[in-house]
Amino acid sequence: SAGDVILVKPGTYVDFLSLDPEAFHYIDRPITIVGDGPAPTVGMMRVFDIAAGQEVVLRNLKIYGPFIGSISLEKLGVRDCAGTVLVEDCTLVGVTGLTPLDPGLAAVDVRNSAGVTFTRCTLQGGAGLSSQQFNPFYLDPSAGGPAAILDGSRAAYLHCTITGGAGGNDGLGAVHSGPGGDALLIREAAVVFAA
Repeated sequence: SAGDVILVKPGTYVDFLSLDPEAFHYIDRPITIVGDGPAPTVGMMRVFDIAAGQEVVLRNLKIYGPFIGSISLEKLGVRDCAGTVLVEDCTLVGVTGLTPLDPGLAAVDVRNSAGVTFTRCTLQGGAGLSSQQFNPFYLDPSAGGPAAILDGSRAAYLHCTITGGAGGNDGLGAVHSGPGGDALLIREAAVVFAA
């Protein structure tokens, strides 16, 4: 319920329900989720509709895991939050592109949210797919994904490591590679503070 603190024991918490193979957790109320001990691995998370004056805290988690084919989603999405979202001491890794036509996916996507702060986090965009993995088509390798997308929001990144995903390669020994992803992809009406 609202205001609860959830301690998550070390382990891997993805693919634990047949109807929720990404372990996609929806958070729509003030809550604190903390990894207890070594950071547990959890699947995707979506924080949304947090009202002004309310707060969500995610601390000491690894947010990445498997991928459902045909669904393109970031690992942490923050949507339409007037309240505060704090992400502390977390590792977030985007998903590798599905085909050489698809770039890697963002680790984080923040949209229409007033106050999101990442502290001591590692954000890594998903890697592009190498074309050799898709023979005999010999398609160009895909681009890496951005570590974070910020759209119509305010976000702070404090003491974080933010790296775009590596571009895929052709698998033939550096003939050419896809471009790497952006560390931060900033869209309209976004305010960023980084230190």
